[in-house]
Amino acid sequence: MFFGMTAWLFFRRKGRLSTIVASLMVLLGAQSLISQAFIFGEIYLNEYYGTIMTCIDVVAVPMYGLILRELVRPFTVTWRVAMANVFPFVVIALLYCAGVKYAYWLLIAGVFVYGTSYLIWTHINIGIYNQKLKEQFSFTDHINLGWLRKILWFFFVLMSVWVLDTVMVHEYMDCVYLLVSVTIWMIIDYFLYKHEEVMDSLNAHTPETADADADQAPLSDLGRRIDRLFAEEKIFLNPNLKISDVAVAVGSNRTYVSAYFNREASTSFYDYVNGLRIEYACHYLINSDDSVKLIAEKSGYNSSQSFIRVFTKIKGVSPSQYRSSAGCD
Repeated sequence: MFFGMTAWLFFRRKGRLSTIVASLMVLLGAQSLISQAFIFGEIYLNEYYGTIMTCIDVVAVPMYGLILRELVRPFTVTWRVAMANVFPFVVIALLYCAGVKYAYWLLIAGVFVYGTSYLIWTHINIGIYNQKLKEQFSFTDHINLGWLRKILWFFFVLMSVWVLDTVMVHEYMDCVYLLVSVTIWMIIDYFLYKHEEVMDSLNAHTPETADADADQAPLSDLGRRIDRLFAEEKIFLNPNLKISDVAVAVGSNRTYVSAYFNREASTSFYDYVNGLRIEYACHYLINSDDSVKLIAEKSGYNSSQSFIRVFTKIKGVSPSQYRSSAGCD
């Protein structure tokens, strides 16, 4: 029931990541039903049928990898990539069903190698993904994948319990695996849903073809227009500011605007915007009695927690400590 409801919830979103998650939920739900059939048929503890059940379970493993891939490398999971990940596991499972006995242990070893490799690969690419965010967005709430580092441990625990379940074939061990699986997926689905929700809203407001007739003025001219935009219109006070918004405002495109920040300003878009926001906040901290929460809102932040985190990173002290010291750098 849990996997079915979750599949329906994600299928409604229609995004690429949501489709992969929903497909996995359907697969896990089907596996649970097959497990029930084996149990009621009193053949579950038979060694042969137990290993057959494991072979069916293994098909879900590459789906985990595809979810991780789509998270850290958005829009890279195509049908060809999906088949390249799933097909080897299906072939080895079929070999075992056809009587090739060693194929079962090859399958178990493949799960361990594949799962461990993807966990390490994902851990490395989270940092790369988060750095790229700073080139496009002035905020990281709900799109930053820092939470995924913790989720990776849940995946590892889930994989470990599954391996134990394949070695220690017992109905109680299977119940433990199902309980752990549902609990972990409740946590994972929450973060996936929030992440996809924000990414959908970003894509909905990001021009897809605005770069076609873009102005190709020298970077120095573009830089003057960008500086004027930030200084006079204070566009940095928009809490949801994206680099595409700046591009539209100055009549250019994301590529040229990004090049300006990377080459001439020698900083990322995220650091540039948040540097201005923090300096703007310093004025209010010293010259007003406004609360930190109100100053955060005035300075272009959706939450006081984000404001405090960024302020402390840039200034080395919290906003309250900075106000007490009474002085900007």
